[in-house]
Formats: sequence, C-alpha cells, structure tokens
Amino acid sequence: MKNHLMLSSLDLYCQAPAEQNLLIDDFVKHAGVSRGTFYNYFTSTNDLLTEIAMQMSDEVLDIIEPIILQYDHPVERIMLATKLYLRSAIRYPIWGQLITSIGPKFTIRGRNISLYLTRDLKKADDLALITIKDYRVSRDIFLGSAYYSMETILTETVGQDYLNLVMESMFINLGITQDEVNRLMSLTLPSEIAIETPYFSLLKGLQSN
Repeated sequence: MKNHLMLSSLDLYCQAPAEQNLLIDDFVKHAGVSRGTFYNYFTSTNDLLTEIAMQMSDEVLDIIEPIILQYDHPVERIMLATKLYLRSAIRYPIWGQLITSIGPKFTIRGRNISLYLTRDLKKADDLALITIKDYRVSRDIFLGSAYYSMETILTETVGQDYLNLVMESMFINLGITQDEVNRLMSLTLPSEIAIETPYFSLLKGLQSN
C-alpha cells in the first residue's frame, strides 16, 4: 500500500501545474486511499515527497555503484559517479526538480550519495591522490556544488560546457593538478544508464507523452 501511494503521488506531482500547492487530500484522492492510510506512513506532504525523492536517488545510485566499483582509482570513481548522477537528473528533470525543491538536508545527508562519496574521498586521501585537511569539509563542498549546479542546469539556460566547468572546479578544489583534472575529464563515461524501476518507468512514460 505504501508503494502504491508513493507511485500514485509521483504521478500526481508530475501532472499537477507547477503553481498548484498539493495537499494531503489531493494525494489520497488520486491514490484512492483514506487519510488514515496516508498517516500510517507519512506525517505530511513534504514527508511523502521527501521519501519519494530519496527512494529514487538511491535507485539511481544502485545502478551507478556497480559501474564505478569496476574502477580501482577512487578519484575516477568520484568523477564518473558525479557525472552519471547529474546526467540522470538532466535526463529525468522532474526527479531533479523534486530533489532540489526538498533540499539537501533530507535528500543527501546520511544517504547513500553522501556515504559513497565519503568512502572514496577517504580512500583518495589515504593514497595521497588528493590534498584535503578534513574529508567532511571536502564532502560538503563537493555535494553542495553538485546539488546547486543540478538546480542551475534545470532552471537556467547554461552552455554545453557548464557541467564540465563545474566538474573541473570541484576537482581542483580537492587539490588535484590541472593535468590530472584534464585526464579525469577525458575518461569515457559508461553508456547511458538504464533505470528500469517503477518510479523512473513512470517518468519515462510521462516525458514521452
């Protein structure tokens, strides 16, 4: 029932006008459930949308993680994972907008995206591949830049090189030389990742209409 409510709510969120302030009654009516059922799982509409966004973010990372683990170099992992994640937000802009509208406090902190980045930052630091004083500072700056650039890409008109410029700046901030940054940026990304979960299948169907 919870999954049905979440899928139905995503469907309503995608189709509702941007200016519409969706209420609990809107979500339960669309799902064909009672308010009591809603409160069995969620405390508010923000709680509901946050869980949907986090679920979808973890689904993207579930696809990305096996891909990047094929690489032993932790900085290469960070570069590939960040690009693939941001490209997924561009490919599915409704999900990207949902992520950015809720805020990083709920969609990033303590979630897989933060845990995986922390793991690779620590390994890169141990191997002296980056120059940082505190991995938490670097993690926060890195995720903040990625998060804010996602919002910029989705809400403003930017050039095709914007994402690469963001990535270059993020890695230089880790104390990586320009030559190494150039090498990292030249790495070939894996082919477009396929996300076949019910949530993203719903988005695909709506975007193709």
